Order: sequence, then structure tokens, then C-alpha cells
Amino acid sequence: MDELQQIIKGSALSSAGLIFAKAFGVLFSLLLARSLGPDGLGQFNLSVLLSSWFTVLGLFSIQTVVVQKMAETEANSQEFKKTISAAIFMSLAMGLLASGLHFALSGNIYLFFNKQVSLWHLQIGSAIIFGGILFNTVLGIERGLKHFGNYAVLEAGKAAGVLAIAAGMLFAGYEVGAGITALIFAPIVVSCIMMVVLLKYYDKNFWQKIIPMAKLGIPITLLSILLVVLLNSDRLFLGALQSKTDVGLYSVAITIVAFFGLFFPSAIKNTVFSFVTRTVVANQIEKTSYLLERTITYYISMLSFTILPLMLFRNELIHLIFGEQFIAAANLLAILLFATPFMAVYSIAHSFIVSLNRFKEVIIATLISLAISIPAYILLIAKFGAVGASLATVISTGLLAASYMLILKKAINNNLRKMALLVAVIFLLTMAAFFGSGSLMVRSIYLLALAIICAVFLYKFEYFTKEIELLVKIKGGE
Repeated sequence: MDELQQIIKGSALSSAGLIFAKAFGVLFSLLLARSLGPDGLGQFNLSVLLSSWFTVLGLFSIQTVVVQKMAETEANSQEFKKTISAAIFMSLAMGLLASGLHFALSGNIYLFFNKQVSLWHLQIGSAIIFGGILFNTVLGIERGLKHFGNYAVLEAGKAAGVLAIAAGMLFAGYEVGAGITALIFAPIVVSCIMMVVLLKYYDKNFWQKIIPMAKLGIPITLLSILLVVLLNSDRLFLGALQSKTDVGLYSVAITIVAFFGLFFPSAIKNTVFSFVTRTVVANQIEKTSYLLERTITYYISMLSFTILPLMLFRNELIHLIFGEQFIAAANLLAILLFATPFMAVYSIAHSFIVSLNRFKEVIIATLISLAISIPAYILLIAKFGAVGASLATVISTGLLAASYMLILKKAINNNLRKMALLVAVIFLLTMAAFFGSGSLMVRSIYLLALAIICAVFLYKFEYFTKEIELLVKIKGGE
């Protein structure tokens, strides 16, 4: 079985975990939305927003570095065990430092959001960072071990724990604090259990691994910080310039889009990383280029059949899941759906850039994107509120996807034109769906017509047919 087939199988396992995790995540969001309403949901999102920034800072890219280092050493060797031991130690130390820093700055964050959040919620939310760092490190180790089944169980188990704790606390009468407490305890408990399991890989002479891993993590962390600033500026400036109600409505729409544009592609990204690293180390650039083209076209082709129904039935979807009080989020969802292919492209491309060590180029590209996107967020949010945030997100994700693909084009000479054509056609079909109106029957017929056009395009230009051939090959090889 070749690398691409292993990637597809590994992605299937990771995707299963992510599907369950996101299913629980959607139920968690739904539970909070139904219980708290737009105002309460906005307050919750603002309370935990910057925890992701500090998690990225404190994580120091351990979850990526450990996979890369494990791929470069022989499995179960002493060097292999030292790498795992060093990663666990670094996560514990950096988790405490990042959580303490967030706690110390919580008063400033409280003032930045115009006192729309509780200072107490910001302070206790600092513990989310510690749990997030531990959990992501454990996930990275499992990826390095190629235990994609365990990866799936961990993702789903943590999400189920978050949902159960939040439900119990909401039932007991807690509100915003219920969600925050759930995000604290579930990842910490799961991570501690897994760290006990990973004790078999412990090697006390891991100290020599820390500095090389930290050095390797510096450019990745810098890039990750730039990305998290870029990708979270929407809610940051929306909370500072508008109301928590706007944040609550926007959060509902971006959660749906992020599932298909970021979280689901991460199953592919997490699986492909070790395989790409192997091809780069072996200087098999043609194979690296092939993996890039096939993984992106594989996912974007599938994505096209998801975006169209979401666009045409957005009002019914929001009303059914979140209720009438969130119906205004349907307009935001319609705009944000245009960003979904862009999110998927740069999410998958990120693994290839890290493996190819193209940090200088990508940091410069991300800084340029930030220089354009931050003013766009500020100006558009100030003038149009949540609609402006949605428009700015489409702009920022489009810039990021284009810059990433240009970097990879220069590095491995991939077929950029064919992938760009695919994204452009999906964008045009999404635009056609955006203007679709009428009864459910009329829109259903319209959806069928758009889906046929999409399928014909994928078949004619040999996007979809190759995926079918791959799946048939895999099935025949079992």
C-alpha cells in the first residue's frame, strides 16, 4: 500500500474521531446557545477567546515538533523515547508558564472588551490553557506513533467529557461558568490518563532533546502565533468594537464554517504530516508534490457537495439547530461559506510548508496578510458589525490560501493552475447558490442542478474520477 492510500486510511480514522468530536462539539455549542442566548454565548466566547492565543504560545509547537522528530528516528529506540519524554516535560512546564501569564493579564483583557465579560471567568479560564497544551502534546505523540485510532478516541473522548460536564453544570444552574469549567477539566483528565499510558516510553536522559526541539519549535511557533492572531481577529475586534450579542451570532456561523474549512481538514493534515516529512527527508520532491495535489483536490472535491446545500438551506439549518433567536446568523453564514475552500487549502498546505522548512517565506507572507487583514477587520467591523467581520474573514483567508500555494509552487513545482481552477469553480458555484431563493422544492431542484454541474466539472477535468479509482484500489488491496 503506497503513502497516499495510507494517508486516506489514516485520514478515515482521524476523520472518524473528528466527526464524533465535532458532533459532541456541536451539541456543546447548541447546549450553550440554547441555554445562554446570543448575549450569554457572546460572553462565553469572549471569556475563552484569548486562551487559544496563549495555548499556541505555551505549546511552542511541541505537538508538531514531536511528530517530526519521531519520524526521523527509529521507532522504540532510545532517541525515540527521549523525544517523547522531552515533549511531555516541555508541555508541563510551558503549560504552567502560559496559564500564569494569562492570569496576570486578565485584568487588561477585561478592560479591552469594555467590561462585557466577567473578570472571574477570565481568570479561571487561564486553566484552559494548561489543559490545552497537555492535550495537544499527547495528540502529537499519538500522531508520531501513527496510532490514528487512539487519536480518534482521544478527540472524541475529550469532546464527550466537555459536553457531559457542561450539561451537568447547566442543569445545576450555572451559566457561562459551566462551559468554562468543562473546557478546563475534560482535557486535563484525558491528558493525565494518557500520560500514565505513555510512561513506558519514559527515558530520564531526555534533557539533551529539549534545546534542539525548542529551537525547531521557534519558527513554527512564530508562524502559529501569526496565524492564530489572523484567524481570531474577527471575534477580537468584534468584541472590542461591537457588542457581545454580535459575537454570539458570529460565533454560531463561524463554528459551522470552521468545521468544514478547518477542523475536518485537520484530520487529513494530521495524517499526511509524517508521510510528507518522510518524502522530504528522502528528497523525493516529486512524491511530495503529488501528495499535495491529491490531498487538496481530494478534499476540495468532496467539500463542494457540502457547501452548496449549506448555502441554499442556511435559514432552515440555523433555525433548526440554534433556534429563532439566532436566525440573524444565517446571513453571516452565507458570507462565511465563501471562505471555506480557502480555509481548507491553507490548513492542508500548512503541513507541507512545515515539512519543507519554508518558514521564512511563510512568515513574511503571513505578515503581509496580517498587514492587509487587520485594517480590513477594524474598518469593516466598525462600519458593518458582524457582516463586516464575515467579509474581512473571506479576504484574510483568501490571501492566506493564495500565499501558501505560491510558496509551495516555488518549493516543489506543484500544479497550482489545476488546484486554483478547482477552487475558482467551487467559488462560482457557491455564488450561484447564494442567490438561490424560493420554496424548499424550488431550492432542492436548484441544488440538484448545481450538484450535477459540479459533478460534470469534476469528472471532465479528472478530479473526481481519480479519487474513485484510489478508493477502488484500496478496497481491492484489502
